[in-house]
Amino acid sequence: MSICTVFGVAAEDSGITVTPDYTSYVITLSGFAGEEYSGKLVNIQIFNPIGEDVTELPEVTTENIDTVLTLFSNTGVKTDGSFEYKFKLSQSAAAENPFWARVDVDAAGAENPALMFTDSFSYTSKQQIDAKLEELKTEIDIETFEADAELLGITLPAVWSELDSAQRSYAAGIISAKIAAAEDSFTTEKLAEYTTDAVMMTAAKDANTAEQLKAFLTAEVQKSYFGIDLENTYYTEMTPAKQTEVFARMFESISAESTKEDIAVIFRESLLLESVQNASYKNTIGSIIEEFADVISSENMEDYNSISGSTRLNNIYSDVIGASDKELATMDAFNEMFAEAIKNSGKKSSSSSSGSGSSSGFGSGGLVMPELPNSAIEGTVISEKFADISGHEWAREAIESLYDKGVISGKGEGLFCPDDHITREEIVKMICDAVGIAKNTEANYFKDAEGKWFEGYVNAAYEKGIVSGIDAESFGAGLKATREDIMVIMARAVGTDETGAAVFADDDEISGYAKNAVWVMSQKGIVSGYPDGSFRPKNAMTRAEAAVVIYNLLKSNA
Repeated sequence: MSICTVFGVAAEDSGITVTPDYTSYVITLSGFAGEEYSGKLVNIQIFNPIGEDVTELPEVTTENIDTVLTLFSNTGVKTDGSFEYKFKLSQSAAAENPFWARVDVDAAGAENPALMFTDSFSYTSKQQIDAKLEELKTEIDIETFEADAELLGITLPAVWSELDSAQRSYAAGIISAKIAAAEDSFTTEKLAEYTTDAVMMTAAKDANTAEQLKAFLTAEVQKSYFGIDLENTYYTEMTPAKQTEVFARMFESISAESTKEDIAVIFRESLLLESVQNASYKNTIGSIIEEFADVISSENMEDYNSISGSTRLNNIYSDVIGASDKELATMDAFNEMFAEAIKNSGKKSSSSSSGSGSSSGFGSGGLVMPELPNSAIEGTVISEKFADISGHEWAREAIESLYDKGVISGKGEGLFCPDDHITREEIVKMICDAVGIAKNTEANYFKDAEGKWFEGYVNAAYEKGIVSGIDAESFGAGLKATREDIMVIMARAVGTDETGAAVFADDDEISGYAKNAVWVMSQKGIVSGYPDGSFRPKNAMTRAEAAVVIYNLLKSNA
């Protein structure tokens, strides 16, 4: 075993972790021997300080034990193979660093050297820590800050090493400001928190390009620290170029006053603006507003929620999707435009007897097709089954037919929620009911389905090979069902053995397991792509869209 200095954590090639407690002056020495040594004694020797350049510790004998050792004791290996021992050093001992610890487990020796551990450790007294904290209250010296942090047991964020002197000085200023503003006592834990905040925010603000900001914020540590939701469907379904545009918007929005909490909000705001900018059909605007309601002004959302679904679709969504680049440049501009669209929706509704506009239409069983002109839907029939589908005439027949067959139901209070994204469990239930697959409530294959309303459907579909889980224990309940996965489930449910041919401009983006199902379902007229020739396999489907493709499937197999 090599001898290496550790402070608060074990060195990579050591079997010992040394953890000082500066309040109680107690040091915890711990390690792992192995379950096979459970109950064996662990012999612990703490040597008096003998210098930092020691390469070999002296042997302890009855003659020199009093002068060589500070402490000699033992403990036992626990049933899980670990061991732990606590001991106390005097405050004055801090000046005599470093100490050395040698540990061996009974049965260790030349034949089993892996059970012998040797390490050095330094001990810093509470007085030293308190003095250093008082010093840092007055000034943060960037030249000595790394050493100060090490003394206090603070691990600097990795990006500290990438900051230049000006950036480090800026971060030091943030730390000093946080210390001055703190109302409670100043501790090492508080300093660690302030330091991480300052370093991370400095690195985020000093990115020189949108690409640099994207690389910084999407790295695992920063993504977790700032709470950036990179799993959001609207983000994952964007091309890499469009994702960079989201960060370009962030790049313009982050200011010197931005905080850690602001970053996650700015990301969602930027994603909202870019999603609206990229929306091709007005029926998608409702889903976008629902997803990002938390970053839209509460006054706007209160007014918006008081307006009927058909008025939203025919008036508000048209204004939002037609917004100019200037109106989508900032959240202030968006909220101003959105407020105006809400205000104008009442005027448009009162001047139109036919409830102008339509949602995206469905051609012969297809999904999203170009919007129909107003004249094409005059005389719209209001559904007697659901109060919220009057603006979805392209899906009304499918929804009502499946409702009559017991394939679908609403979400209570006479609502179908047509613009909600369909989840994996919802589509499985609908398809099972549509093709006559009986529930199986006797088995349980997935923990996240156990005891839930959809468990019987998921069990039955799994047994028939129609669906699989996202891992060995989870079905993926609550996740949005993608367009390609829905085609696979449908193809398996009806047992088609046909072979399809390439159809879409983005066929290379369709997962290998889904390509044939997508092609066959398209060629049978059950689903179609977008006007630009793409299928967008990773997009989620809405409940209205899912109803239409299932309705088409039943007609195709009638």
